[in-house]
Amino acid sequence: MAEDKKVIWPIAGNTITTQAGMIYTIGQPINSGGYALVFEGLDFFKNSVALKIFKPANRPFEEVQEQWAKETQLFKKLRHQNVVAIYDAFICDNLFYIVLERAWGNLCDWIKAVKPLQDAIVIEIARQLLFAIYFIHKEGVIQRDITIYNTLVFEGPQSRGPLFKISDFGISKEFFDLWKSKICNTNIAHPCFIPPELLLPEYGYTNEQSDLYHLGLVLLYSLKGKLPFDESMDVTQISEMIIAGIPRKEAEEIGTTLGDFIAILLRRHHEYRFKTALDAWGALKSISTNLVQI
Repeated sequence: MAEDKKVIWPIAGNTITTQAGMIYTIGQPINSGGYALVFEGLDFFKNSVALKIFKPANRPFEEVQEQWAKETQLFKKLRHQNVVAIYDAFICDNLFYIVLERAWGNLCDWIKAVKPLQDAIVIEIARQLLFAIYFIHKEGVIQRDITIYNTLVFEGPQSRGPLFKISDFGISKEFFDLWKSKICNTNIAHPCFIPPELLLPEYGYTNEQSDLYHLGLVLLYSLKGKLPFDESMDVTQISEMIIAGIPRKEAEEIGTTLGDFIAILLRRHHEYRFKTALDAWGALKSISTNLVQI
């Protein structure tokens, strides 16, 4: 952040007031990533919200502002029942804020609290996230960061179970010509969710099917309660396991039709995965009548 742009960091219990007059009370920190912090908050009407604040991270003010504006516009564009809703966006004390609906927590914490999950629940997670991925892709966006940390859990309608929503578009890529091939050449990804196409020399990019690979890892975690690797490993170890196809092999070893479905999502070569979210849901609906009547 440029030296002449002094920032005032939020502190739990303090309030901030937007130009529109809305007052937010800062709560406790929820999460911290490379480029953003998330705090609990209350708006003036006592509604619980999540306040996402973009970190300067030694970047120029204009660069942080551009990232904030891009993610704000994507949240506004991608209004969907399985995408976290945006309520507000503003600049205060040279910090950039996005105000989002408040979740119970992320999928990682939820699974730790309720595991083991029955196959029917994993299928329901897949259904909801595939519905969101279909919509996101239809709108010309590759999400690029679907993880157990960025999938949030909300209380759903009575008797319908929880809602699962995609929450982060910080590294997403928007395409304005929907008829052209959609590929991204940048290699930003969570170390445990790097798709093979970023590592294999014949590719070096991500595309829409990379989002399906991410979904495969989310579902594998949902079913087993763990990934084949974890953040205690270094990036080289994780990358070697991804290139060797260990996630797909672990899915196949489950020995069920649901495991086989997840294994297709986790194939190393994207052309051998499902082509679209619609194709994946069509296959999941029909893989076995003894799993669950969908």
